[in-house]
Amino acid sequence: NSFEIGKLGGKPFAVDASERMVREARKLGVPAMLGDIEELKYKEKFDKALFAGSLECCENPGKALENGAGALKKGGKLVVSTPVASLFGMLFFMFHLGHGWKANIFKKNELKQLVESMGLDVKSMEMANPLDCTLEAVKK
Repeated sequence: NSFEIGKLGGKPFAVDASERMVREARKLGVPAMLGDIEELKYKEKFDKALFAGSLECCENPGKALENGAGALKKGGKLVVSTPVASLFGMLFFMFHLGHGWKANIFKKNELKQLVESMGLDVKSMEMANPLDCTLEAVKK
């Protein structure tokens, strides 16, 4: 998370749609802003962008990834951790659907193709746990 990145010497910057989460990040000393990752345009370019627990919540995850990829410096790294189509992914989807929310669940090959369509080179892709796939890519 952003706090751990800061402890390791990085300069994290967090964006969240929840005012409460922005307040919590700031309490930990992480610069944070309230925003929609599908709409944000960044002036600054970043070495790394992390999408963890966010793409499944977006109405248009492709737009969110496009904004993230656009905010990367050449050679910058994108890391995505998101639920994928698996038994646990379907359980995650059904649980949330039963509570009135339709989560995005990705097929691994579709997630890879989406990231590559943003001008990124996928370097690795593996299951982090039975639910989530972690993908790492570099901006060309």
